Amino acid sequence: MKVLVDTCIWSLALRSKGIQGSNADFLICAVSTRNNMPIFSIDNDFNHYKKHIPIALHVPRVTKK
Repeated sequence: MKVLVDTCIWSLALRSKGIQGSNADFLICAVSTRNNMPIFSIDNDFNHYKKHIPIALHVPRVTKK
């Protein structure tokens, strides 16, 4: 239940600042913070969210080919 509350709070907080995101994105953010896990995604929206909510993003290693 706390995850859903976090999802709603962050969604409203970011929308009040003009930042829109999907409910699924905010749910991913809430689950990752509640479980102390970084988010693995190539979606740049999470970089915008990170400026306003306490999420951790996984930074992949770059390999040379």
